[in-house]
Amino acid sequence: MLHYFDYAATYPTNKNIIEKSFSVTGNPSSPHAFGTEARKEVEASREVIAKAMGCKTDEVFFTSGATESNNTAIFGVAEARARVCKRIVTDDSQHPSVAEPIKHLEEKGWEVIRVSTKNGCHDADELKMAFSSPVSLACFMTVNNETGACYDIKQIRRLIDMSGCGAHLHVDGVQGFMKYDTPVTYRLCDSVSVSAHKIGGFKGVGALMVKKGSKIKPFIVGGGQEKGFRSGTENVNGIISFAESVCGWKGENLPEIYENTLSVLKEVPYLEFNIPVNHCNHIISCVAKGIRSETLINYLSSAGVYCSASSACSTRAKGNTVLEAYGLPAEKTVNALRISVSPETTKENLQALKETLLAAGKRLIL
Repeated sequence: MLHYFDYAATYPTNKNIIEKSFSVTGNPSSPHAFGTEARKEVEASREVIAKAMGCKTDEVFFTSGATESNNTAIFGVAEARARVCKRIVTDDSQHPSVAEPIKHLEEKGWEVIRVSTKNGCHDADELKMAFSSPVSLACFMTVNNETGACYDIKQIRRLIDMSGCGAHLHVDGVQGFMKYDTPVTYRLCDSVSVSAHKIGGFKGVGALMVKKGSKIKPFIVGGGQEKGFRSGTENVNGIISFAESVCGWKGENLPEIYENTLSVLKEVPYLEFNIPVNHCNHIISCVAKGIRSETLINYLSSAGVYCSASSACSTRAKGNTVLEAYGLPAEKTVNALRISVSPETTKENLQALKETLLAAGKRLIL
């Protein structure tokens, strides 16, 4: 039996969603019946995503995933506002799909202010100071993909509005969508990125919510799909899978599963935990004292238990800037372990996780 604990990286798609998603084959831009059917499915799916995000259907644009959505928002806002102000406010714990575009703009001359996130919290004074001058773009996330920290978007919105700095607030909602975030949170934002495969849809499809009146220059141009905002034939099958995963999502038991998982993990004596005060109910960050991440993950994998050390999009990077920003010394980040659960995580899964971790300790710790 396989025991999966890497839902923060991707949520496996079930058979019913796969079958439903491939029931449509047409190009939504084609004028014939197949095309019309595909177009109807795309628009019906857009309504589902819009309802889940608490926005209007014409504010939702489908993309190839969160990386494209984040890049589109960051570069699109930067291009639209460069003449007004070239200052960006973000923090030091961003996903690479946000951190790298911002770094690229910084290399092009933009000023970037990175607020610290020690212990999974924004420094209130740093935030206030960051918005005390004109700002073009503010980029934050609702839930951190490595530590599970949940950030106060309401506070950030209030500071932006009170300061009059004029920032466009873009939020990466990938880890929080359907699990922690609420439509109320998204309505505070000017743009929000979400992804299908984090909740059981296909990889390669996401969405960007852009509030009406927000100025974002198109990032991909061509045939004029998505009302000219994002050209390229829509990924109909992926879009349907996205809507199906939203419709089928049942996460009421996540808090209980989280507590059960944490309780089981605390029975493993060599684990230390990085639990923020405000945290989500599906990600647990640990440090395995005496065992390097790669060694432990390989051992677990050989026993049919699957978890990770950090973000799947960061595995090729040297070091772990997110955990260091959280407050872990560099020598501990090489022992990081990330356990992420879902509504489908069972007691049998948890028992296997505990037994394999205990066995790993006896085998790998000298």
